[in-house]
Amino acid sequence: MNESGELDPPDWDDDKNYLLAMAFAEGSPMHPSYGAGRATVAGGCVTMLKAFFNTVDNNDDPVPWPSELPIVKVEEDSEGQQLRDIKSEFATKPITVSGELNKLAANISIGHDMAGVHFYTDYYESVRMGERVATGTLLEHLSQVDEPLEIDFHSFDDDHVHLHKSGGGSEVSVSIKDSQGETISFDDWWVRHLPESEPVLANVTPERRESTPEPLMA
Repeated sequence: MNESGELDPPDWDDDKNYLLAMAFAEGSPMHPSYGAGRATVAGGCVTMLKAFFNTVDNNDDPVPWPSELPIVKVEEDSEGQQLRDIKSEFATKPITVSGELNKLAANISIGHDMAGVHFYTDYYESVRMGERVATGTLLEHLSQVDEPLEIDFHSFDDDHVHLHKSGGGSEVSVSIKDSQGETISFDDWWVRHLPESEPVLANVTPERRESTPEPLMA
């Protein structure tokens, strides 16, 4: 590169380029960026863990991390070379079981971003997709249970999701409140992370649309 900011072929170094460093010598893969497989699986698995274990208390608040299992709070130093005790505002924020599970999903997902295999947006959009897949699976299984059952968890966006079945039959009720405590419909929550677009069945003919099965929780 010369003083004018233009590429000067005689000064080209075959051992260097202007691309970001890659973890893989083969470079970025050819498969679609979204959705990220590991991020989707991480989002689904973590959602299942939240649902099956006690992560929400009786006040609908996240369950704190057990005091008998202390977590060392550290952050990188100003040079980015070592870890130190957290000195920032985040040191005062409570650690919760849901929060640690969210970190687990994030670490699994962001690792491939660092490797150059996916973009950052693939991480958080894919964990949301996995969360929806897990929620749909929970609803399907609850519809086949013949006894009262309730499941609560906080989503990756801090929504409180409550699944409830009063007894026999296939009907399952779903109530969702966002991080501000406002009620949000299940249908709106299900597609909230998606860009606005035409309905899924927009290209289906009227005859086909009438015969298309309704979703489980229409």
